[in-house]
Amino acid sequence: MDKRTFMRELTYHLRELPNEERAAILQDYEDHFKIAEIEGKDEQSLILELGTPRRIAEERLTAYQFTQKDSKQSTSNQLPKKSNHPIHSLLLAFILIIFNVVIVLAPAAAVFGIWLSGWGVALGFSLAPIAWIISFFYRTINIIPEFFVILTITSLGVLLGIGMIYVTKALFVALKAYLKWNVNLIRG
Repeated sequence: MDKRTFMRELTYHLRELPNEERAAILQDYEDHFKIAEIEGKDEQSLILELGTPRRIAEERLTAYQFTQKDSKQSTSNQLPKKSNHPIHSLLLAFILIIFNVVIVLAPAAAVFGIWLSGWGVALGFSLAPIAWIISFFYRTINIIPEFFVILTITSLGVLLGIGMIYVTKALFVALKAYLKWNVNLIRG
């Protein structure tokens, strides 16, 4: 999907919104593409980050309907708006830093250690045949039983490596979502 197709689909899915609201959203996504172009990102990677036009439109329509419903309520029932004051953001950032260091750092370090050891075991098992071949130069023993053990260990290493690829992807997605949550919390 390219920029033109993305924008056309987004326009189509936002057809239920008033023209002013739809134009503002479309301009926002035009700006996303301009910023990505300035930063040297290609359209495909930006489109993958943004998500599908249908999902974006559904979120925007839901948000618009919520704000419409919210604006119909009396002002006494509305919650006070969040402050975008710089001191408020700095205070939130400071609290998040303390929270991340005290609460999140230890489990994150443990997960990182488990992840790193998983890759170490996968690589060690996968490279076992090299050590086995080198051992031929130092000893002479019946190699048939050892061959099947090494074949099993190597197979387990390859399978563990494949599993670790999926674990790595999942951890990066979780880390990205957590960091995004932190930034969104500070921005308000």
